[in-house]
Amino acid sequence: MNILFVTPWFEPEFEFGGIPRAASDLARALAARGHVITVYTGSGGAADPGRSLLAEYGAGRVEVVRVPLLSRRAHRMGAPVPLGPPPKTTLRGERFDLAHLHGRRHLFNTLAMNFCRRLDIPWVFSAHGTAPLIEGKIAVKRLADLAGGNRDIRLAARLLAVSGAERDQLTALGADPRLIEVIPNPVNLDDLEGPADPAGVRARLGVPEGAPLVLFLAKITPRKGLADVISAMADPRLARAHLAIAGDALENTGPYHAQIRRLGAGDRIHWAGFADGAEKRSLIRAANVMAYPAVHEIFGLAAFESMALGVPVAAANDCGMGEWFRQQPFGCEVTPGDSHQLAGALAGLIENPPPHDAWVQARDFIRRRFHADAVAGSLEAAYRAAIQKSR
Repeated sequence: MNILFVTPWFEPEFEFGGIPRAASDLARALAARGHVITVYTGSGGAADPGRSLLAEYGAGRVEVVRVPLLSRRAHRMGAPVPLGPPPKTTLRGERFDLAHLHGRRHLFNTLAMNFCRRLDIPWVFSAHGTAPLIEGKIAVKRLADLAGGNRDIRLAARLLAVSGAERDQLTALGADPRLIEVIPNPVNLDDLEGPADPAGVRARLGVPEGAPLVLFLAKITPRKGLADVISAMADPRLARAHLAIAGDALENTGPYHAQIRRLGAGDRIHWAGFADGAEKRSLIRAANVMAYPAVHEIFGLAAFESMALGVPVAAANDCGMGEWFRQQPFGCEVTPGDSHQLAGALAGLIENPPPHDAWVQARDFIRRRFHADAVAGSLEAAYRAAIQKSR
């Protein structure tokens, strides 16, 4: 199949969270199965506008079409304005069989939907957690919903949810439940198996040898629960533990720094910045436990990456994250907003980590359910159903 991917952010812009990560991993996995993926995206970060071949896998390939942006600052703040239309064909002039739209309330989708309707191309839609109004510029998003009338959802040939919780979010917005497929995000296990330097990361952060290390790894926004993690670090049960905060700050971090000063925990809390590749692997392997108390989390990629590497997680019991975690836990569940409970969970996992057999079971579950090739196989079936429906 020739598939048009529509996403404002694509690799290497992984600091923007789940959308570019999922779109990149899915594009590569589908290309490895023989499909041609053409990505319509912005020229944010260090990327220049233009068309290029990103990767080839035999007959399959990933092509990227980057268009200029009205403002890179607006792009970074989550309001990208593309200055170019979607490509009409693949780089070799082939017609698209299908479009896959990633995320909601952005002009890339608006242009792509108009393009698809003109050329009678069906589309599938992945919200990636953006279906409800839960954070960031709520008034602007509400206006976008009023103007667009949920066209992305109403007119999609198929809707893709990464968990039952996200399926319910889409249904609440008027989606036909019969058109929703629950297909999880992929976990890039090949990347996780690369080299790492956990001792080097501890040394760079200033974590004393032998001190327990808690890791927070997420895009830094309020719903990810960083304030709860910082509060938990002031609990006497974690008096010896250090915290590494890794993630790109798309919002003001001043309140978090003020909270740390107020609690007097600054000597045990370290800002690691955005981490990917070897740095991310090193941080996870350096940690004793990961704190992931996010609210409205429809999947929770970082938590499953941590589990795959043998680091237990204090995971939110909320939404889709808890739904998947309960199927094969490696750590314990916590209630978002309860920093006292979180502190007890983290201290307990540091003192009594899960046995090796529990990690083997968790790793095998992740490989079976979230391996990129398995997810791509499920996507193929959804794509074919969407194409068939449109005929």
